[in-house]
Amino acid sequence: MFDAEVEVAPVRAREAWWVAALTVLALGLRAWQLQHAGLSQFDEGVYAFSGLGLSDPTQPHRLFPDQEKFSPPVYFSLVALSFLVFGAADRSAILVNVLLGTATVPAVWWIARRWVGAPAALAAALMLATRGGHILLSRSALTDVTFALVFLIALGVVAVALDRADRTSGVLAGLAVGLAWNTKYHGWFALVIAVLAIGAKWRIERQSLDSLKPVIRTWIVMSVVAAACYLPWTVFVNSQPGGSAGWASYFATMLRIDWFGGLASYSRQFWLLEGPWSRSSIALAIVIAGLWRARAAQGGVSPRLLVLGLVGALLGSEGTAVVLAVLAVVRRLRSRTPIAYGVWCMIALVALWVVMAPLYQPYFRLMVPFSIATFILAGDELAYRLRGPAEPRPLLAMGVLGAAVSIAILIPRHTQWWRDNRSLAMVAAGVDRSIPAGAPIAVIGEPPLAFYLHLLGHAAFDRVTLKELDGGAVPVYVIAGRYAQAARSLRDGLRERASVLDTLGRFPMVPSDLRLLDDYGPFRAPAYRAHPDSSYDLVLFRYDPARRVVDRR
Repeated sequence: MFDAEVEVAPVRAREAWWVAALTVLALGLRAWQLQHAGLSQFDEGVYAFSGLGLSDPTQPHRLFPDQEKFSPPVYFSLVALSFLVFGAADRSAILVNVLLGTATVPAVWWIARRWVGAPAALAAALMLATRGGHILLSRSALTDVTFALVFLIALGVVAVALDRADRTSGVLAGLAVGLAWNTKYHGWFALVIAVLAIGAKWRIERQSLDSLKPVIRTWIVMSVVAAACYLPWTVFVNSQPGGSAGWASYFATMLRIDWFGGLASYSRQFWLLEGPWSRSSIALAIVIAGLWRARAAQGGVSPRLLVLGLVGALLGSEGTAVVLAVLAVVRRLRSRTPIAYGVWCMIALVALWVVMAPLYQPYFRLMVPFSIATFILAGDELAYRLRGPAEPRPLLAMGVLGAAVSIAILIPRHTQWWRDNRSLAMVAAGVDRSIPAGAPIAVIGEPPLAFYLHLLGHAAFDRVTLKELDGGAVPVYVIAGRYAQAARSLRDGLRERASVLDTLGRFPMVPSDLRLLDDYGPFRAPAYRAHPDSSYDLVLFRYDPARRVVDRR
């Protein structure tokens, strides 16, 4: 059953043109100056190496060592496909997210319009198209943008399956959830969200248990199919050294018991990632939905909503969207109108993320599904408030939009979505000039740098440890940076070997905003950007294990 307030009308040319324009906007924001994009975060190097191993049988490994600790196979398999089509390069890996991040915008529109109608779906698509964090992640080689798209599709198919409550739909939903589960480890949350949606519909809409029996059977079918899809990767994980216990212990290090601290960190990151486009998105969404309603003679843009657009420009789109989403949830819960399973899934997603996300290491990239859900609910609230007999005022709306954009441009930006991120590629080129052609090099704790050096002809696929270097017979080149200094065992190991490490040079590195937020957190990162130091420098050494043996004697 779909929401009785929503009329799922056929897509007409005017709506298709709106969607095409939003898709072009999304692509432009994500692909702008793509030549400046590069790899810098630890996981990016891991996925790039695994993609290289899958796409090139001459490589020493099919996957980067310990790949199972980072993600299941979907994303790096897409990277491998991109390497086959476009060649092995950093931008080939990034292009996967550029394209899929762009595709998420029409996907949000298509799925949301069945739940909340065309005006709300267009507003949600616009808010996602201009979201600063999504743009930044779409220009990275991380799993999160790809996962957000797959997860959204999975929830859309799950909602259809719960509506239809038949075996075929359950199987299709299970396949979709299985794909999400094989993209990131928490893809199975789609099944939890489905349970929450079923329970909410039963409890709040007071449905009988008998009416829910076919829905519950459908959920069981999708769960079994999803688990079967994930089973091969489970077998692979258990075949690796340490098995599932090693995998679990690794993720246990990411857990934290500081819910309020995590919430504050996420809020601060949302603020830092706002920019002129995202700040004006609320006003733009109001204009699009208002013009749509005005054309349909169903309402217009009221001054109160235009003030809301200015608030969005001043306070940021993320926070304003969350407030609108809360209003939408309260309104729907108070209404006696049955709520579509899709809307229940969005409400359940928001609730689940609010509870769970702050208990994990506060990486803003984990919040992409949350943002998509809040945008859909916020669009629903905007569309609802645009209904009524208000006189259409598109010219006034455009005037306020211009003011909102002007204010947004005047607000100092805390980050630049298109900041040059080629620093590690430049370091690799400098190291390449400093050591003999083709010489193997041990890169300690910097997989993205190892990937660049590997492409330059220096064997660096292996994840080398300092203890392994001790057993060598010939001098080797070693390079280490901030990741090595952050890990106590690596830092102590370098200090223990200081007498046999000849420093050949230092190479300054400018961290990306993505890595800076990971390393310093949102409260210290702006200070570093304003006053950078040498903590990201990479140091090149020549390590002679024979001298270490002499020292021991």
